[in-house]
This record gives sequence, C-alpha cells and structure tokens, in this order.
Amino acid sequence: MHGSIAPQLRSLVTACVSAACLALTLACGTYLGTRMPGYDDLSQAPRWLTGPCAAHWKDAPGSVLCAVGSAAGSPDASLLRATAIERGRAELTHALTAKITAMLEDHATTKTGAAELWVHSDGGQRIAHLSRLIADTARPRLAMAGDWTSEQGTYFALLAISSEAFSDAVREMDWLSESMRRALIERSEAAFGGKARD
Repeated sequence: MHGSIAPQLRSLVTACVSAACLALTLACGTYLGTRMPGYDDLSQAPRWLTGPCAAHWKDAPGSVLCAVGSAAGSPDASLLRATAIERGRAELTHALTAKITAMLEDHATTKTGAAELWVHSDGGQRIAHLSRLIADTARPRLAMAGDWTSEQGTYFALLAISSEAFSDAVREMDWLSESMRRALIERSEAAFGGKARD
C-alpha cells in the first residue's frame, strides 16, 4: 500500500512545485509603470510612451489625467492586456485620489468647506477617506485611450480620465453635499491641467 501511495504523493508534489514555479515566473515577468531599462525597443513607440502620457492629447488640448500600465512575460496576449489595463487603472486611481485630496483641501479653506470637512477636528482623516471613496466611485469613468505592443512582447496600455468625465461622475454622487460637488467640479479642470503622469 505504501508503495502505491508514494508515487502518487511524488506526482502531487511535483505538480504543485511546477504550478508554483509557473506562477512565480508570470509574477516576475509582469510589471507596472516604467519599463525594464533596455528591455524594449521603443523607436516606433507612440509619444505617450516615450514622453509624458499627456502627449497623446497634444493636438487636442484639454484637461486630462493619465497613466500607463504595462505587462510582459506571458505568451497569453489576453492576460497581458488585462494585467496592463488593471495596473494602469490602479496607477490612475492613485493619481486621481491625490488630485481629489488637493481639491478638497482647497475647498476646506472656505467657510463652507471648513464646516463640511471638520477642519478643526479630524478634517485630515475625513478628507483622506472622502478622496479614496470619490476616486473609487469615479473608477468606472477611467477609459482606455491607447495601447501598443513592443517587438519584445511587452503590452502597454494608456488609461485616462478627462475633467469632463470626472465632473459627470461627481454630479451623480448624491451622497456628497451640493456645495462639495460644486467645489470638485469647479476645481477639476484646473486640477487635471497638470496632465502628465508617468
């Protein structure tokens, strides 16, 4: 009996080790944001990849916040695409949260904003919480704006959100006060004007 179990156990261990090695290979082969130095030939890459991502809108000026996600190391094209897009979304959500925080901090300098954001008590914590909540709620508005695959197989995805799309999302956040929604909408175009983010 022991003789029949041992081969099965060895096969199970071998399978588990192989699966773990494959997962580790894929995990180490995918990356977000900046590319691996010297890995990809970017001579034919779009300008949003070789320079600030906002260069994509150079001929169509507007207030846009953007980020680039990338993935490599897998022969599965759909996996690379999904990974790069999700990583771009994560980076852009982080950038959006920072912009919202700055807008709320500016709103807090007004009499109405100071009262709403409890500036004299735990205002900092409230602003941080609201910023994350607003960014997460606006996340479905993040849109794919472009993509490119290098000859080496790295997939790059450009994600963006315009001040108009953000304002539309804010208008639907009826759990925010009218004055806070108005403050975010009024400040969004200027806040997104910094466009470039790598």
